[in-house]
Amino acid sequence: MSTHSGQKAVAKTPRGTWLTEDGRAKVKIDTCSGSTMLCGEIVWLKEPKNDK
Repeated sequence: MSTHSGQKAVAKTPRGTWLTEDGRAKVKIDTCSGSTMLCGEIVWLKEPKNDK
């Protein structure tokens, strides 16, 4: 992700949904249930591995 000035955008927090560098997946980052730690969950795959 880049801005018009050629510099990379910097997030203030890692929370949110992120596209991987290779563009093959999106990962949602948020606090883990019952914790202050962060967890990641794959929410989209460009090429799904199964029909589920």
